[in-house]
Amino acid sequence: MRIWHFSPQFPPFLGGQEKGVFNFIRCLSDYSQLQLTIFTTTRNAETIAFNGLFRVIRSPGIQNRLGTLSGILIKFLKAMKHDGRPELIHAHFPDGIFILPIIIIARLFRIPTILHVHLWPKPSSKLGKYFLSLYSRLFLYPLFHLPNFLISPNEYTCKQVSEYCHKKFVYRTIPYGLNQKMINQPIINRFRTKKKRILFLGRIHPQKRLDRLIHALNKIPEENRPILDIYGDGEDKTKIDALILKLSLNEWIYLKNPVPFKFVGQIYSLPDYKLFVLPTDIETYAMVIVESLSYGLPVLTTNIEELNSVYGDNILYSNPSPESFAKNISLLLEDFPKLKQFQKKGYQFIKLHPTWEDSSKEIFKLYKKILHVNKNEKK
Repeated sequence: MRIWHFSPQFPPFLGGQEKGVFNFIRCLSDYSQLQLTIFTTTRNAETIAFNGLFRVIRSPGIQNRLGTLSGILIKFLKAMKHDGRPELIHAHFPDGIFILPIIIIARLFRIPTILHVHLWPKPSSKLGKYFLSLYSRLFLYPLFHLPNFLISPNEYTCKQVSEYCHKKFVYRTIPYGLNQKMINQPIINRFRTKKKRILFLGRIHPQKRLDRLIHALNKIPEENRPILDIYGDGEDKTKIDALILKLSLNEWIYLKNPVPFKFVGQIYSLPDYKLFVLPTDIETYAMVIVESLSYGLPVLTTNIEELNSVYGDNILYSNPSPESFAKNISLLLEDFPKLKQFQKKGYQFIKLHPTWEDSSKEIFKLYKKILHVNKNEKK
């Protein structure tokens, strides 16, 4: 089975989506029936060809839109000449610059397509909702005139895509996985020390709303204010650094460099951390939540439907205002028994969580089902 994956970002750039795409592909490469090719725009991505088990092709960047479209199509056609026509396209959304060339190739050669939605926009204005609906109808709807499936880590996001495209899709909810080491972590005794530090680890991006967390800490009286460590990098880092200095919070908030994935466990394991805080507005799964829970670190995040549908009452929620986050952080850090309770809940959730191999097996089954349907329709 020749499968083409399209993901605008791929290792060595690692955020939650990239971890997801990479780990799915890493596990899928174990199936000898699959011949995998990954198209991406990430620099140096060709170096991650994982022992030659899959092929990575870097496409042009987005500096020149017309040049980009023609350049990507040329890359596609060269790959077809080299490897043969793909039997199935697996497109990872947000799509960046790939969606139009994917439509052209999929429709022209009638190739069945999976749309894998890792993050779905959440416009707040009527105009934003109108443009998202227009985009969905113009660019996503055409993919679904072919044998297809929609995949997302949670059911709520699948329903949102259907709503904006004005079409009921056949969808499958497939969660991100965990490696076995994280599932088998021993319980960390975090609550025998009085030190109160909170943690954020991840991409410093506008959607994460770190400004909300910084304003929340500013509202906590100094005598009760915890230390916040922020590990990460991204387009909002300079802005966040400036906000910390403006509010004179540099004694309480430490902006640190991103942590390579193989070392993140050492950060989560530090017993001084009592709470992981994710003040985000938009998520579908938030891998950092699963990682935090696996190391016995309770999580406080924004009360949004996407995360509620995945984690239920195994994590803690706050309304989105800085005042609400300030109140919840203060109350929780004074209530170690409640944090212990959520540490245990998190462990129970993780023990039942699928591994990457489990989730990839579901995708492999889906590939076979779609190709079987497509084969029958051609007869």
